[in-house]
Amino acid sequence: MFRNLIIKYQEWRGRALDIWSAKSYPANVLSNLCSNGFRFEGVVCGSMEGFLQALKQKDPDKQRRICSMKGHKARKMSVAGWQTDQIVWWKGQPFDRQSRAYQHLLQRVYQAMFEQNERFRQALMATRGKTLCHSRGCRDPYRTILTEQEFCGILMQMRQQYDQRERGGTFGRKRILVDMDCLWADASEVGHTPPLADAVRALRLLEHSFEVCLVAGVSCAESPSWAERAEWVCAYDGGVFRERLLLTTMPSLCRGDYFIGNRESAFCADTTGEWIGVGDALFPDWEHVLRYLWEQNGCAADEKNK
Repeated sequence: MFRNLIIKYQEWRGRALDIWSAKSYPANVLSNLCSNGFRFEGVVCGSMEGFLQALKQKDPDKQRRICSMKGHKARKMSVAGWQTDQIVWWKGQPFDRQSRAYQHLLQRVYQAMFEQNERFRQALMATRGKTLCHSRGCRDPYRTILTEQEFCGILMQMRQQYDQRERGGTFGRKRILVDMDCLWADASEVGHTPPLADAVRALRLLEHSFEVCLVAGVSCAESPSWAERAEWVCAYDGGVFRERLLLTTMPSLCRGDYFIGNRESAFCADTTGEWIGVGDALFPDWEHVLRYLWEQNGCAADEKNK
């Protein structure tokens, strides 16, 4: 009760915004119940509430149906069964509600809505300088699919990143991180044979519309691997990505809008950005990766054919 009074006081002073669907703009548009449509990993979402409630369902078909729902209708689909083992689901994959992988899933889906839905993006940026709150939200991560801290923290982080991109003049040119090992058909061939021709072609085409960086995981105990991986890049790509090779022992430091890898990628649970798995059902080959990224970002036909 006392906390709610503080929030109201901060709102009165213009220093905070309490998000609620029944309030006026922009608080109502930022609510998960608002019909902010977007697509995430090939699934149509009628609202963020639809996505969040769908996570409680293991069946992929039921998930898709709930994802497509508007906010208030989706909220009626809420179930509490997931609380027993703290497992939620997305496209057949289980996620521990308390895991870091789940936090990255939340970050990716909100980023997708932010990038695709102009109404939501404008509403969020209209809150510059204000602390975001959600006094009606649950604060116990074992009882809710999204706590107030998680919800407001993600929104404020996206707002800050947008401002930084605008100041740096990089907004509109998204960053794609590519696990270097997925450029080869087999992990044992990395560095010993030329990378897949389709993979190299795809990266060269994406370079026209995106900032593309290669990411390679290395161990401090294997210092020669740093130099070896740099040599592979110079030898097989003509030096195009030589200045954008990220050699790291800490994948969590990598930041991008998209991350391309495969099932063996060691970074999938540690990096930010939307996950694109080459070889998965949605992206069986690099051609499907290209089509998806072009469609999601409205790339012109002449850019695709360069």
